[in-house]
Amino acid sequence: MNEQKRNSYYRELGVQPDATPGQIRDAYRKLAKRYHPDRNPGDRVAEERFKRVGEAYRILTDPAQRIVYHQKEAVRTRARAAEKKKSTASFAELFKKVFQSGFGGDTDGPAANAPARGKDQKISLELDAFELAEGTRRTLKVKRDISCEVCGGTGIKPGHGLHECSICQGLGEVPRVKDGKTIFVTCTNCQGTGQIIKERCLNCGGRSIVRSAGTITVDIPSNSREGTVIRISKQGNAGPYRGRPGDLLIELRSKNSAYFEQDGEELVYHLPVTLLEVVTGGDVEVPTPKGKVKLTLKPGVAPDAILRVRGKGLPITGGGAGDILVHVHYHLPDRLTEKARKLLEDLVKQPGWSPQKDENGFVRRSNEE
Repeated sequence: MNEQKRNSYYRELGVQPDATPGQIRDAYRKLAKRYHPDRNPGDRVAEERFKRVGEAYRILTDPAQRIVYHQKEAVRTRARAAEKKKSTASFAELFKKVFQSGFGGDTDGPAANAPARGKDQKISLELDAFELAEGTRRTLKVKRDISCEVCGGTGIKPGHGLHECSICQGLGEVPRVKDGKTIFVTCTNCQGTGQIIKERCLNCGGRSIVRSAGTITVDIPSNSREGTVIRISKQGNAGPYRGRPGDLLIELRSKNSAYFEQDGEELVYHLPVTLLEVVTGGDVEVPTPKGKVKLTLKPGVAPDAILRVRGKGLPITGGGAGDILVHVHYHLPDRLTEKARKLLEDLVKQPGWSPQKDENGFVRRSNEE
């Protein structure tokens, strides 16, 4: 690795290794604006440069990471200088001197894992057509990973701390020889973190997260569709070792409504009408996803008649809404009380309530053809 490559983060930003935070920030803003994907659509070179500039900025503006960056480069420099004086056959002994510790010896504890993003949590929510169209609020029970409250998401037993990895001396990398050249690889003892845990949290076993059940309230927007996925940021599984939480994904499913059957973009409502409403007609109420509407029945409405309430059904792609089809059904009692029977007998004796029959007691065929 040459001197130019060693200072690659500084070279990316065009500043010197002793640059102040303000100088680093100003250089980053200038370059980020120049190479931003919005200003360079489809330019892969600019996109890659934008990523490298961002990485350099994140490392060099974090005091802890900047120190580690310089430490690693210092070790690489010492390793390269020693390599010129020693044969590859004595590399194991060479790196013992470079790191001032045993190289490749016994491990000294589990790795202090770096923060990681939590996994997304996906659940399904069943809603009827009415709820999908109108929108609703639901409180859901969700099982997900949460940060361990005992150790605060560190995985370390309370009262204890992290220890420097004795293999890589806290650098997270160790040198190896490949084809006669020195390369640096991730330390397997600490998994690249540079630190190890000697005392794990007993509550989470050092994982930093535990499984728990809780509740979350979610608002379902109006005009939703089956298959829609609602994403709630950072409400999924907790990130291990204080990492960013995942998202909660709620997939909407359609179920049978208490009032409607769904037929494409139309809703079907079955309306039972009484004998009085059949004879006299009148106004009846019909539910819709947006509230009740009045529907006028004509006297003598036929059984199984289909009436249409226009524009009150489910939303149509591109605008507007489908219709509600109202199927009329006569409502008649399964059983009659004696009082009801007597009233019906008296009713059919009234003029016009019974068909005209001839002397034989039959209804003659109409002459109208």
